[in-house]
Amino acid sequence: MSFHVYVVEPPSLLDDLLEDSGRVFHHHCAVIQRAFHRRWLITLGEWVANEQIDHPDDNPAGVEARVRQALRDYRRALRARQAELIREEQAARGQRDDAIRSYVASLPLAAARPSPGSATGRAAVSGSCGPQGPS
Repeated sequence: MSFHVYVVEPPSLLDDLLEDSGRVFHHHCAVIQRAFHRRWLITLGEWVANEQIDHPDDNPAGVEARVRQALRDYRRALRARQAELIREEQAARGQRDDAIRSYVASLPLAAARPSPGSATGRAAVSGSCGPQGPS
């Protein structure tokens, strides 16, 4: 039985570090979004509960719609602050990526660059599977 084996060159140090930087950025953005969404849901719930206490016979959907309308400016302010924090994270990522590139560029050439022939990322090798016996 014949098969093909693809030997994949490991990613370069620069690729690994930039990927980690991207992962950190996305994690921080998710934490920021989660925190602001949680704050919004808590505030919305408190206001809806108070409005339902004040107007117990009103339709619940109407109560929530009134509260959302009343909190429109509050939600805009939350979103603006969230966007500001995400922009700060983008700036931090840019600085981190620049520092990574400078660090990798300062390393000896052999450690910083992938080996020759890895431009495609893989090399095909043909072979056979199973024990090799006399033919």
